[in-house]
Amino acid sequence: YSAPVITVADEGIKPLDRRDWIKTAKHALAASPSRAVPVVDDDNKVVGLITEGDLIKDPNVEVIMVDHNEFSQAVEGIDHYRILEVIDHHRLGSFSTPYPITFINKVVGSTSTIVASMFRETRTPLSRQMASILLCGILSDTLILRSATTTEVDRDVADYLASITDLSIEAIGNDIMTSASEAVRLPIDKMVRVDRKEYESAGKKLSVSQIELTSTSEIMDRAQEVLVGLATLRAETGTYLAALMATDITRLQSVLFLDAAQDLYSYVNFPSPQKGIYMLKDVLSRKKQLMPALFEMPLSDGAAIIRWRRHYPMAPPARRGRAMKFPIMPPMLERKKTRSTWVTRFL
Repeated sequence: YSAPVITVADEGIKPLDRRDWIKTAKHALAASPSRAVPVVDDDNKVVGLITEGDLIKDPNVEVIMVDHNEFSQAVEGIDHYRILEVIDHHRLGSFSTPYPITFINKVVGSTSTIVASMFRETRTPLSRQMASILLCGILSDTLILRSATTTEVDRDVADYLASITDLSIEAIGNDIMTSASEAVRLPIDKMVRVDRKEYESAGKKLSVSQIELTSTSEIMDRAQEVLVGLATLRAETGTYLAALMATDITRLQSVLFLDAAQDLYSYVNFPSPQKGIYMLKDVLSRKKQLMPALFEMPLSDGAAIIRWRRHYPMAPPARRGRAMKFPIMPPMLERKKTRSTWVTRFL
């Protein structure tokens, strides 16, 4: 027992960095001959020790999800954190919490509109700097208040913020449009990941990125590079499809680049100069215009289904339970009343 501890210490245990994820610690502990792994700082000094027992505890991290409500778009490890609040303007994802939370979701063009409205409603003073940031957020999200998602609330709040900052909405909009064109000159592997979001529909994951341009001519010159980049991204992420929506904020139209399973292309009913490239006239919003169309595509069995559902006793007996498949992209939910029968289209 008089021997130095170094003679019995295990020098083969690799320490963890203090910024490593919990899942990294799990792998490290599983591979370690010990039940504990040291944690070091930037100077390689030991600042703690993580044990198997520590993994049982919930991380002491509290988060507020802003501008998203789907775990696939959240920070890594979100399912282990305590969610305090959600502030968003997108579709509702499929997540739940074991406790009540504040959930704010409004039909507006930007989450910045919601945040600014909260300051305004509670009469909390807004600094000029914060008001400028929120104003730029609204203008960026709504394509300078011209997107299909823009509401009167967005316009009203933008005017309110402009009055605080003494900034011109038109001038800031021009600056945003100028800076937006820089995205088209990025390396392809970075371009196809700009503003990338993952969605889930019918058990399939969809990857959709979006860039804003002042002209689509330059990106069309790189069309083949973009398609190759999307194929690589799809292979790396394991998504069912990978898409890049290039939005022309001057002509108010978009070009959709798509890489997906071969049988899916025939269901995309947009004008197409070549396979995987589609021209979207008057389509500017990923959230309100593009994603609903993608969610309606036949992602499961290759076909959409029309079902006639009887709602009243007077419904024609011959139509009960009738179903048929058709190779088109239908509305997600379209109801037409024919006498006493409702026609419901769904996937």
